[in-house]
Amino acid sequence: MTKTRIQECDSISKYIVCIEGIDGCGKDTQLKLLADKGYYVTGEPDYSSPIGNLLHDILSKKIAPRSKSTIEYLFAADRTEHIEAMKEHVKSNSDPKSKLCITGRYKYSGLVYTEVPKITYYLNSDMPEAGLFIFLEIDPEKAISRIAKRDFGSRELYENVEKLTTVNDEFSKIIRRFKTETEAINGDKIFPEVVIINAELSQEEIHNQIIHTIEDYIASKL
Repeated sequence: MTKTRIQECDSISKYIVCIEGIDGCGKDTQLKLLADKGYYVTGEPDYSSPIGNLLHDILSKKIAPRSKSTIEYLFAADRTEHIEAMKEHVKSNSDPKSKLCITGRYKYSGLVYTEVPKITYYLNSDMPEAGLFIFLEIDPEKAISRIAKRDFGSRELYENVEKLTTVNDEFSKIIRRFKTETEAINGDKIFPEVVIINAELSQEEIHNQIIHTIEDYIASKL
């Protein structure tokens, strides 16, 4: 990555707050509460776009791609569009709170859910880091129990306890890396600040912790 590209990534990175966690962690509920408080909330994949529609059909098992790599390229394309949209949002606003882009899922989800790691790491290697990484932590068995109560008719491709356990373990590895490797690429790239929140608390308690975390981040980093 060139120096110019690193600087471009850094300029958007500090405004990206990603909320991550395995399926069933309550992420969508918390994102809605944040949107209700006036924060700019976005997410991945964007099911309103043509790429997102195709991903939705694959994840809901309506269609099956011939190669596992296909879905990784689609996620990367969707994420590229997402990053450009966040850049436009940052440029069009002035104060720190309004510039902030709170995203449900980001490239870290791509890295932990992938079935073709080499391709996924390559496709995401040039994408900016988040400034703040909020992880909603929940036991996979409890997450599956929550998912089972949804009135969706059927589960998505990744919604089974074995897959969620693997994903949870991979998230843990990423978090440990963030905490031990604070700088990379000749000192030019900074990993996100990490905050772990117990997703088995009440919705209100989780929401209050997220708001406190975001407000502290704005005050100290923006």
